[in-house]
Amino acid sequence: MFVGQSPDPFRPDRVEREPIQFQRMKPLSLLLPLLFLLLAGCQTPPDTQMPNLTEPFVVKRGTTSDELIAKLGKPDIRHPVAEYSVDAEIWIYNRTTGTNSKLVFTGTEEQRYWDPFQRQVVVIDVPVYLPEVTSNIEVTEILMLKDQVYSWERRTGDRREVEGITQ
Repeated sequence: MFVGQSPDPFRPDRVEREPIQFQRMKPLSLLLPLLFLLLAGCQTPPDTQMPNLTEPFVVKRGTTSDELIAKLGKPDIRHPVAEYSVDAEIWIYNRTTGTNSKLVFTGTEEQRYWDPFQRQVVVIDVPVYLPEVTSNIEVTEILMLKDQVYSWERRTGDRREVEGITQ
């Protein structure tokens, strides 16, 4: 008798079948994809414009403008000081020392869909979340008097931005 052929020609509903063999999955085959998913995370590419923060920030009184440009680069903003006929400028350096992002609830919007059970269009409010990026900013203002560092001030703060709106 052949597999799949009925042993009784008068009862074709009784067909012999080969037994199905179930194989046990090895625990390693289950853990391997799980381990891969845990290890494969997301990483933000490094900011190429951020200066190396491991280098010490050294500015001394009397440092010339050429030495300062060699250490810190060109200033982001230069303001001339026009008081008492003094040849002075304020150089401003801005740098981002770190960023953080999270999703924030910004409101709801109506969404329409066809409900086949009610046979009509249904309107529901769905929440809207947008990314909020918080940047840690360091601002350094240097008073240059006669092409040399006279004084400086450093401030830190945060800048929040949600979908292009800076706060």
